[in-house]
Amino acid sequence: MQSVWLLSSRGRPREAQATIDACTETGMTSQGVLYVDGSDDYHRIRLPGNWRVHYEPEWRGLQGSLQWCYETFPNATQYGWLADDTRPRTEGWDKRLEQAAGDWNLAYAKDLWMSEHPISLDALQSGRDLSSGLCWGGELVRTVGWWALPGVVQAGIDTAWTELIRPLSLHRYVDDVVVEHLHYKAKKRPKDSVDEGAHINPDITVRNRWVWSSQYRNTLRRLTRFVPSGDPVTAALRQSLVDELWGTGMMPAARLQRIQEGALDIDIEQWESEVQRVHADPEPPRMGPPSNTERGRAVLQ
Repeated sequence: MQSVWLLSSRGRPREAQATIDACTETGMTSQGVLYVDGSDDYHRIRLPGNWRVHYEPEWRGLQGSLQWCYETFPNATQYGWLADDTRPRTEGWDKRLEQAAGDWNLAYAKDLWMSEHPISLDALQSGRDLSSGLCWGGELVRTVGWWALPGVVQAGIDTAWTELIRPLSLHRYVDDVVVEHLHYKAKKRPKDSVDEGAHINPDITVRNRWVWSSQYRNTLRRLTRFVPSGDPVTAALRQSLVDELWGTGMMPAARLQRIQEGALDIDIEQWESEVQRVHADPEPPRMGPPSNTERGRAVLQ
């Protein structure tokens, strides 16, 4: 199984067609899947050979579309998502984002909206926010156990992921690839009924409760165990950042950052194993990628 790119769309057949056309014009070769509501308007969509369509009679929201795709393509090398108001502008954008995502990262493109303002650009560069043309490494998604946070409709999916990728430095902002976001807040299109956000506050509540739960901490711990790192300093820095999220009082991330930058001369071997031992999960760590049972446990926890 290779990569798959999902385009979720409801009530916007013209926007969906324009997005697909932009993908074709920029040389997209990866598998594309259009997930739409069952309205007749979408039956007139023109699809190139590398695209297929899934009609969903009962709309399940963005979360439902992402989870459907994950369940339908469980072994994808990368999972990409496009909103129907985004337009790829860079030739070969799909393969470049997939390469940046690899197995374990979340890559995202320059969107000509958030990327154009210093504060939001800083959030993109630091992994505190996401833009457009989102592409997840397949092993990252399978280890977490879901592509979209269970219990939400749409809001909170992106910031749930930033809470996972930012502490482990798994974010990859690819600023030389443009996937333009024609958001109404950017004044690039009028606001429509699809933009209405009755789901936002309930979704954010679900997301916030998850961040403060043991499910979040256990997911982060599982990632620290399985995400490859050939650099012991990077591995220890990741672990320390995770530790600080629930106040274990171990070596501060700021100090580890200074070690990584060469500002402190410390023998890593003296404390690296201790950091790993104190914060290990109760069950013995295993080598290699997680089993299907472990991956599925993230959904059940």
